[in-house]
Formats: sequence, C-alpha cells, structure tokens
Amino acid sequence: MLLEGDSEFSHNTISLTKPSDLPGLAHSLIRELDLLERDARDAGLHKTNVWSNFVDWSRLSKMVEEYQPQEQALREVAARILTAQDNREVLTTLGKELAGVVHGIEVSMRPINSLLAHSITSKLQETLAD
Repeated sequence: MLLEGDSEFSHNTISLTKPSDLPGLAHSLIRELDLLERDARDAGLHKTNVWSNFVDWSRLSKMVEEYQPQEQALREVAARILTAQDNREVLTTLGKELAGVVHGIEVSMRPINSLLAHSITSKLQETLAD
C-alpha cells in the first residue's frame, strides 16, 4: 500500500494531489488502513507470536516501535484533513504534512519489510525442502 511507488497513497502522489481532492484521499486512506487491520486480524497476524516465526524479537520490537506511532500520526493527519474539508489553505498545509508522514513510513519501513519478506521466503524454502 504505502510503500508502492504507484500507490494512490505514496508520498509522491499525495504531494501532487490538489487540496480539494485531499478529503477524498484521506477518507480512502483511513478505509484502506482499517481494511488492512481487519485482514491482519482475520489472518491472525495481529499476534506478535505469529511474526516471531519469521523475525527475531528485537527486530519485531523495532517494527512495532517504528510503525505504530507513524500509523497513529497518519490517522491523525487524515482526520484533520476530513475536518478541514473546504479550507484550501489548511488543506494545503495538511497535504504537505500527510505526504511527510507517509514518506517517513516509506523510508523507515522499507528495510524492515525487505527483511521480513526475505525471512518469510527463507522459512517457506525450508518448509518446502523438508
């Protein structure tokens, strides 16, 4: 979602979004985050012990420490955008803030997600080899 360069939620896309389109984008972003959370719960991925099968506890802790506050900041800015609705000046400022938060997530989570993908692939290869 956020880390894909062609995503409607990438920091590049957000930074080029017209202020009048930001409320719709913010609404879609919140909906996407809620769907991801629901899907993770349905798959049991909200349980840290599941993730500990793929990464060690120190890296898992780093994932949580990095992502959770950034997701909260993302939700807060999106909510403020929804509140601002027609105030172009405020929306312009909040659009820049939202793009900055998303960029922070992209930068901080990319190496962690790469490690996680590598770990999952390794575990799958081990399982298939058995």
